[in-house]
Amino acid sequence: MKRLSILILLLSLPAALFSDYVDIADVLKETGSSLEYDTLLESGMLASGRTRVSFTVNAPWIIVNDGVKLSTPGIRREKGRLLIPEETAAKIIGVFRGDESPGRVFRVGAIVIDPGHGGRDSGASYTHTVNGKKVRISEKDVVLKAGFMLYELLKKRFPDKVVLMTRTRDVTLSLEERPEIANSISLGEDEAIIYISLHANASLSGTARGFEVWYLTATYKRNLLSTASVDSEYHDILPIMNSMQDEEFTRESILLARSIMQQLETAVGKETENRGLKEGEWLVVRKAKMPSILIELGFLSNRDEALKLASDEYLQKLSFAIYNGVSSFIEKFEQSNAFTE
Repeated sequence: MKRLSILILLLSLPAALFSDYVDIADVLKETGSSLEYDTLLESGMLASGRTRVSFTVNAPWIIVNDGVKLSTPGIRREKGRLLIPEETAAKIIGVFRGDESPGRVFRVGAIVIDPGHGGRDSGASYTHTVNGKKVRISEKDVVLKAGFMLYELLKKRFPDKVVLMTRTRDVTLSLEERPEIANSISLGEDEAIIYISLHANASLSGTARGFEVWYLTATYKRNLLSTASVDSEYHDILPIMNSMQDEEFTRESILLARSIMQQLETAVGKETENRGLKEGEWLVVRKAKMPSILIELGFLSNRDEALKLASDEYLQKLSFAIYNGVSSFIEKFEQSNAFTE
């Protein structure tokens, strides 16, 4: 039955693939994958979504999804071209079609909510006059309350997932400690984690208002993997694996940010300004080894918006919008098997 499946697969390929060796460009086109190749190490990786096939020139194997080694005739390099034996090409294409897949099912296993500041660090803090009385509104309090609201919503919706807050009281956490809490969560092999940092904004202008959603700029490259975190047989292709992982997290961060932004616009777009999606190099998202975003809920320097942010009613709107955005992202992530289908 297996031989028949391979034969049917070969017959379904374009005529350009029928020869002793095929050019890797044909396999990339057939699978819709991208290629990263290190000419010094003579190792490469084809990737589409979370499906990966790694190889080393002349090695009699390919590695699927960083874990399953399949014996295959070796890939050759001639005159700058990568040539793949017909049998190997069939297996690679089968992996991306699901025929050779080890049957991995990806899911979001954990959600980390990080209310910014706390303790000695109040964040943005402003005093506004209300009915003749001065009211002090601090960022650390606003985002902690919003974090609790979001936590309760997510915990109820996803009882099978770990939902964690980096702080649940008025304590000081360093910027390094926050993402490290998320990075230290133990997950299953095919589980993902997302990181949501909550903040409130401030400006020299008292009229600035609105919400923003930030993600890590694509030009910033994180070191996500180390020789200690992968098997020795993958050390030769570690730089390629790291680059692919980083691109994957950046893409998923953008999708998460878009999902939340759409829901915020729906919930409060008529009450305040949608300041859009933004790229930045905030330390907490730089250090998070996962899809990560930072949300600015509004401006405490704006009296009217600060008073809204201090009210449970408006915070509930914001929290519910973020919850809807996260839920939509998770649903799409899991239904598409981490955007691979």
